[in-house]
Amino acid sequence: MSQAILIAVITFILAADASAQTGREKTRIQLPPQEGSAPLGKKEHLKNLNENVLPRVKMSQTQKVKVTKIFDDFFSKVEAQQKSGTPITKELMDQTIAAKDAQLKATLNAEQIKDLIRAERSIVVISPHVKMQEHLRKQGPQKEMPARKSANR
Repeated sequence: MSQAILIAVITFILAADASAQTGREKTRIQLPPQEGSAPLGKKEHLKNLNENVLPRVKMSQTQKVKVTKIFDDFFSKVEAQQKSGTPITKELMDQTIAAKDAQLKATLNAEQIKDLIRAERSIVVISPHVKMQEHLRKQGPQKEMPARKSANR
């Protein structure tokens, strides 16, 4: 008896859910072109480094020049790896990062390296979701969608 009631309840729930979904209409929102979807190039990375990271770290002018050169070489290596057509493995990227870190340790003291890491991590990265919200806000008010029909009617 209890099994029959349980089967009847499950059948009723599935039927109600199926009838509620029949009135849904699919809507498509016009997506903006994905401006920021491509990875940044070497120039953009260096510009970001010079404008947002290096001013937050206390270092001499010669150290700034050396650090900029280290990052320039690093970004050049990464860009060359990407353009080579062969997939970039984790090991290859780890080697490239380790070489950059070793050069930074030779140029900066421990406190400056900590400040550099903090400055790099504090840079705000705008996610595609936020870009989409900004795009929709710029478009103005959207036309209202018709109210969904209730399953109880």
